[in-house]
Order: sequence, then structure tokens, then C-alpha cells
Amino acid sequence: MDNNKNNSQENASEFYSRYKNFYIKKYWDDNNGENFYRPNGFSQLPEKNYMAFVSEIDKDGKILDLGCGNGLMLKYLEITSGYKIVPYGIDFMEKSIKQAKEVLHSKHANNFEVGNIKDYSFKKGPFDFIFAILYHVHPDDRNNYLNKLKNNSKKGGKVIFYEYLDVLNLKKYDWVGQFPEIKGWKLDRKDYSGLSVAVWKK
Repeated sequence: MDNNKNNSQENASEFYSRYKNFYIKKYWDDNNGENFYRPNGFSQLPEKNYMAFVSEIDKDGKILDLGCGNGLMLKYLEITSGYKIVPYGIDFMEKSIKQAKEVLHSKHANNFEVGNIKDYSFKKGPFDFIFAILYHVHPDDRNNYLNKLKNNSKKGGKVIFYEYLDVLNLKKYDWVGQFPEIKGWKLDRKDYSGLSVAVWKK
């Protein structure tokens, strides 16, 4: 992951542009679209990680993945959770969303959109489950982003924060709940190999 700059020293526009360019190059250069794992940052299906997410699904409902890639994780949840779920997602990579709409989630194509996760409108909410990351939201935008997560969760719904080990190592955090913006939230800590999860329930 390209982290040569300090997030707080870049303005928001520079921050998002840098990450978008980095991930387009990493996930889509020389990728003809036949590899469904690479647009999500993997070389093969990350079943251990995705099973951790499956364990959070405990009822039927609407699931939003903020930074969904091509929707691979949502498809995995649909198939393996045992519940009737309706997937929604947003990602800033056009090719990833195209793959979600045309291949992985053609029945729910209208639920996927291209855009910055901080700008998601939530007009199709509220949601029963929201999968959210913080590292790829500029520090200046995080509080507003977090307020939207709270306000657009259904009563009894969950916001599932997660980060992978590479991000935690860069931040020198033991778990995702150490991001200062969510330290005051009542979070359920869950540690997995290579993955940190913090669950907030409304």
C-alpha cells in the first residue's frame, strides 16, 4: 500500500486522488477482468477473512459495503450467510463497479454505484449491516462520515469497521478501534489472523 505521505498533511483532494490512482494501477493494470479476486486486493478467495464477516450476519436485511470493489465479499455473504440479504455497494473504481453490475450482482445492479465512500447518499437506507473502513477516508472527513453511518443504520443494525494487518502496522494500532474518531464508540472487538474488526450496534 502506498503510504509515503502522512494523511493529515495532504488536503482531501490530493489524498483521494492518490489512493484512486494507486488502486487502479494495482488492481486493474494488465487485468482483463477475468480475475475476480484482484479488484479486491487478493490473489485468491480470502475465505478466512470473509468468514469473519459472515459471522456478523445474523438476520435477513440490507447490507452496504463502503469500498466494495467488485462486490466479491457481498456475493460471498449472499451465498454463505444463510440469510436473505440485499447487497449495496460503492467504489471509486469504475471498472470494479462495472464488474459488480454486469457479473457478480446483475440482479441488483441498480444498488451499486461509482463514487467516493465519504459521499455516499444513503438514500437507499437505512441498512441492517454497514461494512466500513476509516483509513481511506481523509481525517477531515471522518466525523461527518461516521455520523452518516450512525444515522443510516437501522435500529438493531450493525456498523462493522474493519482493517487489514498492513494498515494496523502502518498506524501502529493493535486493532481498528484505536482510530481516534471511534474511540468513544461502544465497540465489540474481534481479532482475526490478518484482520481486525470492531462492531457497533445501534
